[in-house]
Amino acid sequence: MTPSTTTSASIRTTPSTTKLKPVDSLIFDSDGPSLSLPEAVSFKPIPPNESEHDPALLLELSNLLLSHSIVDTFDTSNNNALEIEPVSTSESNKEGSSETATTRPADIIDVHSQCGIRRNHVTSRIYFQDEDDDVPKEAVFGMTEYGEFPWTVAVYQLIRNGTFVYHCGGALLNKKVVVTAAHCVSNNRLHPSRYVVHAGDWDRRHQQERLPHQERTVSRIVVHPNYYSGALFNDVALLFFDEPFNDTMANVGPVCLPGEGNVSSYSNCLVTGWGGSPKLNRAQSIQQFSKLALLDQAYCEARLRDQPSLGKKFKLHESFVCADVDATVDLCQGSGGSPLVCEKNGHYHLIGLVSWGIGCGDGIPAVLSNVSALSEWIRAKDS
Repeated sequence: MTPSTTTSASIRTTPSTTKLKPVDSLIFDSDGPSLSLPEAVSFKPIPPNESEHDPALLLELSNLLLSHSIVDTFDTSNNNALEIEPVSTSESNKEGSSETATTRPADIIDVHSQCGIRRNHVTSRIYFQDEDDDVPKEAVFGMTEYGEFPWTVAVYQLIRNGTFVYHCGGALLNKKVVVTAAHCVSNNRLHPSRYVVHAGDWDRRHQQERLPHQERTVSRIVVHPNYYSGALFNDVALLFFDEPFNDTMANVGPVCLPGEGNVSSYSNCLVTGWGGSPKLNRAQSIQQFSKLALLDQAYCEARLRDQPSLGKKFKLHESFVCADVDATVDLCQGSGGSPLVCEKNGHYHLIGLVSWGIGCGDGIPAVLSNVSALSEWIRAKDS
C-alpha cells in the first residue's frame, strides 16, 4: 500500500503539455472483458485442516441468501428494509389469473427527498476475525449488499448483433439524469438510444431479486464542452431520459453532489460498480465496492511521472482526482464511469468518476474525473 494523504482543499491549475495516448500499458476501464479462456488448472487436494476460508465466497453466499429470501425480512438499523409480500392466495386460485408478486407499502419509502442515503450496511455486513485479532476486520473490498448503494447504475451499449452489453458504471443524480464518464458515451453522443441504463440492479445475471431493477433508454447525451478524448480532460457526461426512474423504491435513489473545492472534510470513500479487481480483471456479475483513500494532487502527479508511458513532464490536469490503490484493491476493467463517493454528515457525495489507470494491481494511483471541480457545470445542465 502506498502512503496516502487527504486531498488538499484546492485543486491547482497546471498547464498540460503531455497528451495521453492509448498505449498498451494504459488501460481504459471501459474496455470489454478479454475473450481468452483460462488455462486448465490441475486438481490438487487440500490436506485436512490446512484450508483457509474465502471471504469473498462467504460474502457472496450471504448476500445471495439475503437478496433472494422471501420468507424473512431485513431488520436493519435504518429501517429501510427491503420486503416483499407473497403472492395472494385468493388471486392465484382464480381461474385464468396469473401469479404476480406485489410489494408491500414498506417498499415505497420517503427517504429520497434526501440524497446519498446508504442502506442495509450495519447489521447484515459480514466481518472476519482472525484468531489473534481482538477486533473483527471489516472488508475493504468485495460485494456490496443488495440495495446498499442505490445511486449506482449500470450503462449498457448496443453492439452489432443487436444486443446490449455492460459497458460502464454511473451514478443517479435524480430520477431523470445519470452522470458517467464521457469516454464511455462520447463516440455515440448523437445516437443516445444505443445506450440503456439499469438502476437498482445488483446481480446482473438475472432479475429474480427482491425488487426489480429499472431499465431506461437514454434520450439525450450531454458531454462536457471541454472534454478532450486524447488525454481525457473533463471526462464527464450526463445521460437524460424521457421516462424517469421510480426513485420511490428502496433500491433506487440519488447521490449527493459536492460543493466546489475543498473535499478534506469528507471521509469513508469508496467506489461501487461492476468493475474488475486484481484478482479477477474483468467486469463482474455482482455489484462490488472498494474502499479507497484520496491522494494529494502533487503526490499523485509525482507517482504518475515515474511511469514510462507518461514521463517526467506529465502534468496532472485539474479535472482529475487520484485514489490510492494496491496489489489487492484497484480499479480494473469494467470500472469506467463508476462513482467514487465519500461520506459527510451521514450522506454520500459524488467525488469522482473512474476515468483511467495504468495496469491493474500494480499500485499505480487510479485517476478519476474530479466531480467537485466540475460540479458547477453539472448543476447548470441538471437544472
